[in-house]
Amino acid sequence: MMYRYAVFCCSYFIPSLFITISASDINNNSVSLIYGEPTSTQNKTIYTYDVEYQRIFLRFDSNRYFLGAGAKLGQISVDNERGERFSLYATPGLNVGSFSFALVGGGIYLTKTVFGENDLKTKDYGGHFQFILGANAIFHATENWAIGYQFEHMSNWNNYDHNPALNTHNLVLRYQF
Repeated sequence: MMYRYAVFCCSYFIPSLFITISASDINNNSVSLIYGEPTSTQNKTIYTYDVEYQRIFLRFDSNRYFLGAGAKLGQISVDNERGERFSLYATPGLNVGSFSFALVGGGIYLTKTVFGENDLKTKDYGGHFQFILGANAIFHATENWAIGYQFEHMSNWNNYDHNPALNTHNLVLRYQF
């Protein structure tokens, strides 16, 4: 199951990230810094840090609606341990004035899945392949700069023995070009 999902992501999302742009495609690309903390108290101190590239490849109804794809590379920090994470996702959304609202759905790969193995409290995410679902609200302050909030849910959807899930509040700082 995971293998088919990874092949789907690679064959569908990655090519759409590298479509060439024309002058009319201004601000269809963005790079973001994202910082996240859990929405609830955990048995460990957890933070996430990501750098994101996003490409909007379809706009319709006078740019009101859009469909994009993106990739994130970052870290999950659990107490004093860190593991890298890599994500591919799709994002349909809606523009309303200076705001955009979007859903985020895709897959994420964790290089480290068990934190605190020798401690009394362990955080075990079950396995390397996880799924993400989320929603965001972004305020476009200028033509190139935006700031916003994103809720993100990470889970392996019971594909492994452990499925603790991680819900995070995320601050997004975005540069659009």
